[in-house]
Amino acid sequence: MESDEPSSAPAGEPDEATDVPENGRVQELRQELKQTKKELRATIEEYETSKQEMRAANEELRSMNEEYRSMTEELETSKEELQSVNEELKTVNHELEEKVEELRAVNSDLKNLMAATDIGTLFLDRELRIQRYTPRIEELFNIRQTDVDRPIDELTHHLDYDTLKTDAQDVLESLTPVEREVRSEEGEWFLVRFHPYRTVTDQIDGVVISFVEITRRVEAEQELRATNEALQERSEQVQALSEALTSAEETERKRLSQVLHDDLQQTIFAARMRVNHLIEARDFSGEASELATRTVELLDEGIETTRNLSSELDPPVGDQSLRDSLEWLTFQMQESYDFSVELEAKGTAKTTDKNLRHLLFRLVRELLFNVVKHAGVEEAALFLAEEPDRLRVVVEDEGVGFDPEEALSGRSGLGLVSVRERIEMIGGTFEVDAAPGEGTRIAIEVPWEENGGEALSQT
Repeated sequence: MESDEPSSAPAGEPDEATDVPENGRVQELRQELKQTKKELRATIEEYETSKQEMRAANEELRSMNEEYRSMTEELETSKEELQSVNEELKTVNHELEEKVEELRAVNSDLKNLMAATDIGTLFLDRELRIQRYTPRIEELFNIRQTDVDRPIDELTHHLDYDTLKTDAQDVLESLTPVEREVRSEEGEWFLVRFHPYRTVTDQIDGVVISFVEITRRVEAEQELRATNEALQERSEQVQALSEALTSAEETERKRLSQVLHDDLQQTIFAARMRVNHLIEARDFSGEASELATRTVELLDEGIETTRNLSSELDPPVGDQSLRDSLEWLTFQMQESYDFSVELEAKGTAKTTDKNLRHLLFRLVRELLFNVVKHAGVEEAALFLAEEPDRLRVVVEDEGVGFDPEEALSGRSGLGLVSVRERIEMIGGTFEVDAAPGEGTRIAIEVPWEENGGEALSQT
């Protein structure tokens, strides 16, 4: 058995036989060690890489865990939202059921209304095809339920109306309602109305045509028209009579004025001259002379009275304007009664209607005489104003006033009833604003035309 221990060699002299194998072994071990280190280094690197990958995987797992947790929360939220949506859907479904029920009720009401109404109604679409109709339409048109969706011009009717389709088309294009009064073959009258059919979204989706029977109204209008014509004829007769009376009154006034001026006044003047001759001749005693002088004074008063009466019966209205005539009247009121009248005029009120001028002049004079006799004042205001088609005259005073109701009943003796009747006869208005102790205001308005037109005959 060989010993594992090496044999000893002399000091300082290595054993060459054993040195070579040992060096080879060392080299081999070194190579193995180097390889082992390399593998160890690679293993360490792989470990580090694996460690990093594990760390990354751990981070990913942690992130995924967070995502899973977030998704779980979102799923919980979605579940709650789905539950809420489900509740809302249930509510909406319930509301829809209620709406359907309401629509069913409305549809039933509309159906019953269309069946019960006495108005014929046609519903046409944009192509003027029949969509619905009420039962009354069956009396006017030859129509059946199977005619729905047929064009309106393919149906025959019992109306004297050839432009039905044309009017419907015009309304559909212009969106302007149209009304026609038409007569049926049986003599009935209908008011036909065309209106655009508007949806709840304000879209035009056709035309609605309604047929309302107006036979009684048309007959009443015809009767009323005949009555109005008769009343107009009577009114014209009354106006003609009024003109004739006014003309006759003016003629009689002129005649009386002429008699007073040419006959009575001249006779009184002649008597005055004779009495003056007697006074100058001194053919009687002092008492008789005094009586003669008094007689002359009375005759002078008679002459003045007849002159004033003649002027009042035939005032100088002539062809002058109403304003000029009223200015003369204010002068006469001052001269004859010491009564002041303040005239305020807007315009001249010049009209060729002589009767109107005479009538207004006499009425204003009568109203001023009432103020002189009853108001207890020494002045009044007179207003004259032109308006486009009317003439306005106002008489005002601040006197004792009166009760208008009593005055217009004819019990006061003021003559206002006669004034009102004459004004209303020519189409005018008569207004009284008065009260005891608060003065009086009387306004007259009459129709007129400036510089032309017979106002009395036109009203």
